[in-house]
Amino acid sequence: MSIMRNNDWVHNHHTKKARDSGLVARSYYKLEEIDQKHKICQWQKNMTALDLGCAPWSWIQYLAGCENIDTIVGFDLKKSKIEYPKQSTLLLLAIEFF
Repeated sequence: MSIMRNNDWVHNHHTKKARDSGLVARSYYKLEEIDQKHKICQWQKNMTALDLGCAPWSWIQYLAGCENIDTIVGFDLKKSKIEYPKQSTLLLLAIEFF
């Protein structure tokens, strides 16, 4: 088992693959793997997803492509910088503290 140094993730092949595919984070691939194993997007029809602390938005980006998810609600301190499919109902709330 190798140990990654602090900046090794920048040059990781998963990071490059995600960037080339227009994904927000390489964690998208791990989420895809979890979904393939547990069939999260197929639990039931017309689901609503809630993501608290949703930055870097990879979970929301993944769920936006699921057919059974009708509404996605995400809360975070940071504003989203990515676009989502038009068929998705998406509510992202950026909470700012002064």
